[in-house]
Amino acid sequence: MSSKAKKTIKSRLTPAQIRPLIENFERQDHSIKDFCQRYGISEVTFYNWRKKYGIKPNIDNAGFIEIIPAVASCEPITEKLFAQVRGINIYHPVSAEYLKSLLA
Repeated sequence: MSSKAKKTIKSRLTPAQIRPLIENFERQDHSIKDFCQRYGISEVTFYNWRKKYGIKPNIDNAGFIEIIPAVASCEPITEKLFAQVRGINIYHPVSAEYLKSLLA
């Protein structure tokens, strides 16, 4: 067998072997380049492994935060409307500069 043929033969890792490698990478502060050099893989392979075997984000709460209302009850506001700017109801007197900033 020629030396070129030997270089193209790659050992395949099983998913059981890949998962701990990717999980260790996610927990530690290594660069992708260092990781790929250490395990002799391409960056494309790394990204494929990470997509397939990496730690999955919690999609249920991704990008959302809990909003807690400042008012304890959700009773309708009975105060007199002071101003309405672009669909925003303002019930307390505010300065003219504040109202101008809402329009900007």
